[in-house]
Amino acid sequence: MEDTVKSIVGLIARWSLKFVGAWLVTAGISETAYLEVAAGVVSFVLGAIISLVMRKKDLATPPA
Repeated sequence: MEDTVKSIVGLIARWSLKFVGAWLVTAGISETAYLEVAAGVVSFVLGAIISLVMRKKDLATPPA
């Protein structure tokens, strides 16, 4: 799972750096800081999806 997240973050970072790289340089943001933000966003999205799936399973389970 960790390798998958790292590869997804790397792919998103590479493509987004192609489009916003010049802006990042002029704003003074380093690539390391940008990768940390990208990793945080991907982790948040994965956590939200997992949370929603688990919540749906909890709601579908009949009460005991």
